[in-house]
Amino acid sequence: MQLLAGLLRSLEAAEVRPAVNLMLGRGPGIKTGVSWAALIGAARAAFGDRAIDFSQADGYVDAGEVVRQMAAQGGGGGGGAAGGQSILDVQRGFEAVAEARGRKAKERLLAELLATGPDEAAWIGRNAVGEMRTGAQEGLLLEAIAAAVQLPAHEVRRALIGASDVAAVAEAALSDARDGGDRLAGFGIRVGAPVPPMLAETAATLRDAYVALQGRLALEWKLDGARVQIHKDGDRVQLWSRRMTDVTARLPDVAEAARVGVRAERAILEGEVIVAGADGRPIPFQDVMRRWLRQVDAEGAAGERPASVFLFDCLYVDDIDGEAMLDRPYLERWQALERVSGALPTMPRLVIEGPPDAPSPDVLAQMQRFYDAAIDAGHEGVMAKALDAAYAPGRRGAHWLKVKAETTLDLAIVGADWGTGRRHKWLSNYHLACRDETTGEFLSVGETFKGLTDAEFEAMTAQLLALKTGQRGGYVSVEPRVVVEVTFNGVQRSTRLPSGVALRFARITAIRDDKPAEQVETLRGMRSLLPAVAQDQVL
Repeated sequence: MQLLAGLLRSLEAAEVRPAVNLMLGRGPGIKTGVSWAALIGAARAAFGDRAIDFSQADGYVDAGEVVRQMAAQGGGGGGGAAGGQSILDVQRGFEAVAEARGRKAKERLLAELLATGPDEAAWIGRNAVGEMRTGAQEGLLLEAIAAAVQLPAHEVRRALIGASDVAAVAEAALSDARDGGDRLAGFGIRVGAPVPPMLAETAATLRDAYVALQGRLALEWKLDGARVQIHKDGDRVQLWSRRMTDVTARLPDVAEAARVGVRAERAILEGEVIVAGADGRPIPFQDVMRRWLRQVDAEGAAGERPASVFLFDCLYVDDIDGEAMLDRPYLERWQALERVSGALPTMPRLVIEGPPDAPSPDVLAQMQRFYDAAIDAGHEGVMAKALDAAYAPGRRGAHWLKVKAETTLDLAIVGADWGTGRRHKWLSNYHLACRDETTGEFLSVGETFKGLTDAEFEAMTAQLLALKTGQRGGYVSVEPRVVVEVTFNGVQRSTRLPSGVALRFARITAIRDDKPAEQVETLRGMRSLLPAVAQDQVL
């Protein structure tokens, strides 16, 4: 992080935005339109027309590694973009590639950028197709920006909410540091710009949650639905998913309910969308997602299976300083939510205040009754939330804890094995990974071939092959884009896996199309599930 901070400080003002985009693998900050095939075509133009059998290329991790090997074989070096040109030169080269029409034109321009040394060519190749592997993800870059300008990290993270672009945040922060301006402060929370959702850790029991939150907590029902962020500005309502995708058109009934029901001219609220079956009980998450992902005739889908939304947080309301609302404790945000929720229901909840060390038998029994009521109503369990905690956008922390009837984790698929026998046509054994919250790396925690139907195996195979980054024998490595919900029967210490943690008897229970990979379980959360002795051995 300090290396990145030093690099940012060394940049000229005009170099900041392109440098950050290049570190993130965004090329010129827009899509280049370069496919894998176009990249290889450009590499062959730069380094020679070399035939490569990708299926046998055990050492190739991604497209950039293939380009590195081609450059090394072709004697690439000197004279190219990284061999004597500036960041702005490279930026302009990528802009030209992005603007070019036709594959041949793109290949010609990209070949000029690639005509450099193997390491530089690999870096440019990864940027061209969006496969950077530097570890400089958004979270780490935000920390580096804060260090570079000597600001608290939370101020820089907050600015990202309004800016929606790390490069713009870096440019504003470094400009302020140079001339004493106040550009960063202009990126406050605003209606219409989705706020990265606050995330939860897992607690094994209600008692554990009570102790972790020191006896001051609220329990809320945890619905097995889809999280939405509601932005209301007069009669205009937008709904954002936890991936910060605009899903307003997919949920017209929820948008209309918010437009009519919310008692505020301008507000940002959070809630959970569920769909009830004929018996009044919530339908399974996978069925909710079928409605969520439906692109055609959303109005008809809403008529067939109307959705309901239960509110659980208020991030902004027009008669309160919106910038300060995120920093206000949960109790104050809930009071604001009750005042503006109007016709929309709030999440059932129970407030608990007691001694910090352990709940009394009566309090624990009260918590258990509330939990049982959630399960009896067909829901997953409860969320435990610290009464005094602020809202931490985009961060997973110990102030929100999930307590579920059956422990599940959201994990990313980082690779898969071709099946055998009946499943020989499919990638059907999935390698699962958590995310190291410090480095941004995805670390394997085990694998599973259980839980999917034949149709789902087939669909998953197509999805993963589109994300393929390499192959070794029957193992295919993929970009960590697909998130799955996994049940398991315990965790154990592992000396083989880089995470140090292995799941026992893992089974996929849902494909979480609504979740980005950045929101999967953290390494810290995985290790917290280990027995105490095993934790000592891996921490």
